[in-house]
Amino acid sequence: MASEKYFPRDLALDAKNHEKFKELVESDLARALSPFYKKTMKDVFMYALGIGFFDHKRLKLQKKVGTIPLRTLSPSDIALIKAIAVVEKGSLDVLHGENIKEVFEIAEEYANGGITTLYNMIFGDEAGDVDKRMEQHLREILETQVVESTSKPSVKSYSEILKDFENELRSFIQSKLEEEIGKNWWKQAIPPDVQQRCEERRENREKLPWMGDEEYTLICYADFNDYFKIITRRDNWKKIFSRYFIDEAWIKTKLVLELAPIRNDIAHNRELTAEKVQKLQISTQEILRCIRKTASGDIEGDY
Repeated sequence: MASEKYFPRDLALDAKNHEKFKELVESDLARALSPFYKKTMKDVFMYALGIGFFDHKRLKLQKKVGTIPLRTLSPSDIALIKAIAVVEKGSLDVLHGENIKEVFEIAEEYANGGITTLYNMIFGDEAGDVDKRMEQHLREILETQVVESTSKPSVKSYSEILKDFENELRSFIQSKLEEEIGKNWWKQAIPPDVQQRCEERRENREKLPWMGDEEYTLICYADFNDYFKIITRRDNWKKIFSRYFIDEAWIKTKLVLELAPIRNDIAHNRELTAEKVQKLQISTQEILRCIRKTASGDIEGDY
């Protein structure tokens, strides 16, 4: 992604808390008490980040010490850090361009807020097994999240996000081709192989007696690979779609390489990883931004 060029080289810690991170992984006391002994400060950072976020403790760093190389973070670590930033800001805009810098600042501040709780949990005077105390804290977090989630309106499921996105994309393609070509847009503007596949899919569906009498237009039988072929067909691209999308390589990456595999996973009830969930949310929103452009380049409606 283009925003990766704005990633920091290191994650920063507050100088006054730096020793806490070190003690949890390499001190003599850690040898006896810390589950982070001989692990890495990255592991401590991610745990402290989680505690800070769920305890709503976000503390600015007074004096930064950059000590955790970003290259040590796994894709799931990055996905979690981005997800927390999106929740914190209430918008996906934080993931774009130079805004991505704030994503890591938010993570640093939550880790700074959570490290003292984690340190005291492990090295404090409270009686009992350290692992059990940490387990109890995690249980309290989960119980809190269950209460909060049941008291909030439900969010869209992954299948609903995909369905709404795909319906809007289909409508966009059809409306723009109708505006340019007229009622015969399907025969004149759709590549022959796409026409054939959609017709075969409709025929196969109609052979199944339990599928009902609903009638769908042929474009409803297209998939993401087909949408890409329609959009990038030479005359369609030149006359219409080049005004909306960055370039052909970009729309191929979004539709064919990112969203098509996720669509298949959802259709077959496969569990989505955090990275795939993030791709689903970001890629659909980026494409919707493009197709909601007016002739003046403004965005129509909310997204």
